[in-house]
Amino acid sequence: MRFIKLWIISVLLSASLGQGEEGDWNKLHDRKFQNRLAQLAYNVIAATVKGKEIGLPKTTSNTNIRIRAGCFVTIETKERNGVLTLRGCRGTLFPTQRSLVDELTQASIHACRDERFRPLKPNDLSRLVINITVVQKLTPLDNIHALSPEHGLVVKRGEKIGIVLPYEGRDPLVRLDWAKRKAGLSENENFEMWLMKAIRWSVSFVRSLH
Repeated sequence: MRFIKLWIISVLLSASLGQGEEGDWNKLHDRKFQNRLAQLAYNVIAATVKGKEIGLPKTTSNTNIRIRAGCFVTIETKERNGVLTLRGCRGTLFPTQRSLVDELTQASIHACRDERFRPLKPNDLSRLVINITVVQKLTPLDNIHALSPEHGLVVKRGEKIGIVLPYEGRDPLVRLDWAKRKAGLSENENFEMWLMKAIRWSVSFVRSLH
């Protein structure tokens, strides 16, 4: 059973992880469409923080996109001094839901319940900055110095996986160290590296810093 699980992970990592029409992928570069998906994520986060029951939203004409892909939601709050504080980040490398909208919904729920960070409260909702990363493809990476900031990094050894998303850091060696620590790898362990091609954008929902 463990062999089968590892084989599935290897197949997924070596494949193009995003599925959908080319025109729909182009939608993800449209700022208005990005804002709509970010608003959806914000609504889900706000409902979760307020303790309201959440169902998967129905796809509307505003968010209709024929894509299945893994995605990550990163939540930050803007402090009074202007500094952004990380409050949660969750997602998947490959699709687990029937659509990208459903994937985004689940990632948003789990991101605002990320136990690694201080829990979000209702008064934090006016200070949110939401980052969305949609995974397109992973390709083997042999030279860490070929990693550029706009690409993410995945390191893997067996069932241990560490992920650094696009634009999280700039120096390739620093990002590699982060990924290895996230995977729980020791200094002398061998591992595989994968370059993540993704579409990532950020939307601010900051209304007040008081």
